[in-house]
Amino acid sequence: MKCYMESSWNTPEGGFFFWLTANDNVDVKLLLEEARNSGIAFAPGFRFNVESNTPSQGIRLAFSEVSTENIPEGISRLSKAIQKFT
Repeated sequence: MKCYMESSWNTPEGGFFFWLTANDNVDVKLLLEEARNSGIAFAPGFRFNVESNTPSQGIRLAFSEVSTENIPEGISRLSKAIQKFT
C-alpha cells in the first residue's frame, strides 16, 4: 500500500513519541476523527500549543504504548485514513 502525503519527521534518538508534520492540505482534526473510526488514535499537535487556537500540522505517534507486533497494523490503518484526505 502506498501513501502519498507529503510530510516531514525527525528520527527519534530516544523518548516515547515520534513526531510527524503533515503538509498544509491535511486537516489534522479530521484525520484524527478518521483514525479513531479506524480504531487508532494519535495526539494532534495543536494540543501541545500554548495557545489552544494556534493551528498545528503536528501528529504525535506514541510507540511506547503498543507492542512492536501491533505497530505495522497501526501504520496501515493510519495510512488508509490519510489516503481518504489525499
